[in-house]
Amino acid sequence: KTTKSGEVGFNINTNFLTYVAYGESYKAPSFYNLFYNAFGSNENLKPEFAKTRSIGLKYQTTNLKLELTNFETAIEDEIVYITNFDTFSGQSQNIQKSKRQGNELKASFLPANNIKLSGAITKMESKIQNGYTDNWITYTSDNLEGLYIPMTPDLFYTFKINYQLENTVFELQNIY
Repeated sequence: KTTKSGEVGFNINTNFLTYVAYGESYKAPSFYNLFYNAFGSNENLKPEFAKTRSIGLKYQTTNLKLELTNFETAIEDEIVYITNFDTFSGQSQNIQKSKRQGNELKASFLPANNIKLSGAITKMESKIQNGYTDNWITYTSDNLEGLYIPMTPDLFYTFKINYQLENTVFELQNIY
């Protein structure tokens, strides 16, 4: 499958840039999703296809970078793992259409020549846009429209510390 992406930006001045971006992605089901029974395989899974639109603002100086982005991703046939908490079993399933939208703030700072601190915080809403099925273990209704996608966080962050010593980089990362 062919995908495409692009970004157009406008420099407000030497430090600020605004941009709009569009991208498409394609993700085939993994071997485990399709065939490995211990993890709730499903041989009938379809590949995922996503379209993402974003608009943002970037700020950059010698030692500091900031980026604020608003994004929306529409996904067809998203693969999710649905768990039955009574039996602790589950199965990978396709959602016909889902949408993720939110905002992200990224920052990176160079306090010294060989040290870099960076992080991001993302606030996101993930909902099913169109989904009708009778195979969902978690939901009692056939109509899934408007429900939140299971096991997807609405707020998460990353934090990294990088230290470079000649040709070697040491990195400590925390994702929540």
